[in-house]
Amino acid sequence: MASRHEQTIADLQYKVEQLSKSLHPHSEGTNGTGTAERASSGVAGPPNASPSRQSSTADRDTSFEGDSSFMTHSKQATQAFKASLASTPQINVDDALSDAVANLQKALDSSDAQPLSPSHSTESTYDDESHGLSALPMPPSDVVLKLLKRAKVERQRIFDEVPSLELTSMISHCQKVFFATEPYSIATFIIVNVSLVLLLRGLDERAKKESQICHSDLVQYLAFLPKNVDFAVKKLPLVSAHSMENITALHLACSLAIESSIQASAWDLISTAARMALSAGFHRLARKPGDNEQRLKIITFWSIYAMDRSMALSLGRAPNIQDYDIKTDRLACPVDIDSPIGPMLVCWVDVGELQGQIYHQLYSAQAQTQAPETKATAALQLARRCLEIQRTFESVGNGAK
Repeated sequence: MASRHEQTIADLQYKVEQLSKSLHPHSEGTNGTGTAERASSGVAGPPNASPSRQSSTADRDTSFEGDSSFMTHSKQATQAFKASLASTPQINVDDALSDAVANLQKALDSSDAQPLSPSHSTESTYDDESHGLSALPMPPSDVVLKLLKRAKVERQRIFDEVPSLELTSMISHCQKVFFATEPYSIATFIIVNVSLVLLLRGLDERAKKESQICHSDLVQYLAFLPKNVDFAVKKLPLVSAHSMENITALHLACSLAIESSIQASAWDLISTAARMALSAGFHRLARKPGDNEQRLKIITFWSIYAMDRSMALSLGRAPNIQDYDIKTDRLACPVDIDSPIGPMLVCWVDVGELQGQIYHQLYSAQAQTQAPETKATAALQLARRCLEIQRTFESVGNGAK
């Protein structure tokens, strides 16, 4: 019996020591001991360098907003380990096992105090001579000023149709491009050009006269602005920081590509925007009352979601964003979108959800292996859901008139 007890203690000691060793690097990363140990062992760390303003801004913009699945499970495992250690009765063990348990407890405590942060290797991309954005034609600055002043006095329809756009941010982006005192990003250039397209399209005859924009000039602006967007999109790096600015630029550029029936480009743009939104954690956001930045991120995510689903079904491809991985609060009116057409945008998300289900249950590779009876049953259920959404659209449309 004594030998069996000693063997059990030895096995427990070995397991705790191994677990402590596996967690020890994380403990080093969350306190100052790791650097000293690397120096004493002769391993050189990265050189100390003060980060530039651009890099610090990029790190702030590209942080993961929600909890990833890995981090969620890590927190649960940490709490389980700590509860187990706290409930374990004190037994007579040697010093090695006691030290291992103490190190394990220390590592678990440090994981709560300083959670892991995602690393970012991407850099912000700015306009320079090689990009050639400054050489592209743009409307005169006085015309842009008149458009923005009119938008401040009279609310424009584009802010209802594209609720992720706000006048204050639009003015800020236009200032960076038309009154550039420092280099601006390619994403900023894209946002400005798409915004101007939407503003110019909303001009009626009275607005044209007040803004002193003749018809020929308007036609010219609407001809080269979309070309500017297409040119700038091709200058975007393959790997970009998943910042709100980059996600918004890709989303807006995709909307123009869809209007121009450039399906291949539109799919590439919305796919990239969806991947960036997932990398930024937009699919794990909770609504925060009074937090306008969080509200815009939620709106942007669901807009990308609906557009991704629509294009995926049209092109016969799997959506980039899956329903089972979403924890973000659904769009709601008026808390997220306070406009007459807000309920229709909420219905658009419902349509996107249905489109994803249609692809998964009827057209995906997995669906092709199902029996015809199974697919027929699924098609009937999807058709009923489609009629429900149609009735909702009709009631919402009648209420918006």
